[in-house]
Amino acid sequence: MPTVYDVTAWSVPRNPSATPYNDIGLIINSIIADVKSQQTSQSSKPGAVIYIPPGDYSLKTRVNVDVSFLTIRGSGHGFTSSSIRYNAGNTSSWHEIYPGGSRVRVENTDGNAEAFRVYRTGDPRLSSVVFQNFCLDGVSFGSNENSYVNGKTGIRFDSANDACRIEGMGMVYLERGLVVKDTDALSVSGNFLAECGSCIELTGSGQASKVTDNLIGAGYVGFSIFAEGHMGLLVSANNVFPWGKSSVHFKNCTRSSITSNRFHAFYPGMVNFEGNRYRRFAESARCSAPGLNPSTVYTVASSDRDARKQKIFGSGTRCVLGLTVSRVPAGHCRTFRQDKTRGGAPSCYSLGPLLLPPESVSITLDI
Repeated sequence: MPTVYDVTAWSVPRNPSATPYNDIGLIINSIIADVKSQQTSQSSKPGAVIYIPPGDYSLKTRVNVDVSFLTIRGSGHGFTSSSIRYNAGNTSSWHEIYPGGSRVRVENTDGNAEAFRVYRTGDPRLSSVVFQNFCLDGVSFGSNENSYVNGKTGIRFDSANDACRIEGMGMVYLERGLVVKDTDALSVSGNFLAECGSCIELTGSGQASKVTDNLIGAGYVGFSIFAEGHMGLLVSANNVFPWGKSSVHFKNCTRSSITSNRFHAFYPGMVNFEGNRYRRFAESARCSAPGLNPSTVYTVASSDRDARKQKIFGSGTRCVLGLTVSRVPAGHCRTFRQDKTRGGAPSCYSLGPLLLPPESVSITLDI
């Protein structure tokens, strides 16, 4: 019974013309079908490893992952900036212009948005699905290469899952990089996810997960890190850079923490806590907010009366010194104001660039 597969050595039954170079999605779906046909015992399903060697592969058919204990891995995330290339003008003298490593070009022609969809009905939920060390390249955003819109999603977990891992991946020029629904004990670690409309979205609910040690930078239209309904989520040691409309956005999250990150953002709301959940903790983040081309030609809508505010809000939030803002361009700073309650007592205290509320209701920075 085979448990290790190489996409370049696999032949699709009754379709000899299929290769990973003209449709790696078709190849991987065929391998998954073989895994299911080989592993039929309820008491013995070890899963498999699908290996993607370094190379350029086209994905025209969505991969449907519906088995547990499956690892899809390559040999190099191959990230390189497409935004720099598309905004650089003449690149004919450059050494290379496209991502490398184990590069999968997301070119869906089957009517689906996702390169990979992880989904299964019934019990138990999917477990221990791993994506590791290859590149998902959305290739282009069409006529406007700075739009961050092309309808493409890298990986979507669409049903409840447990103990899954996204490690060492590269994602670039996708409208949505990673979307994970209803997850427990998820690990998103050591990835380079950038120049996507949104990079990481944890939707629905989840618990005991972590987003750690990543290099992340969404487009101005989306989120770098978004999570909703999570308990015990750890966001730590990430380097989050522009252009995302926020660096971290928690919605209705409980007992979760944001620690020891570096945030570099162009727009309002580097960190947002939304909703009425409690016991959230933010500590030791370094935040900087310069304006650099080509970002300066784009704006982000804000529901705030003054769209230049950086906000952390929501009840039950504790913030510890270490959150700082630096390198704010001249002419973009304002004097901090000490707000007063109706009784005349201060409602927040100024500590350097932070305003710390006594009851941990909101933190507001005017720039």
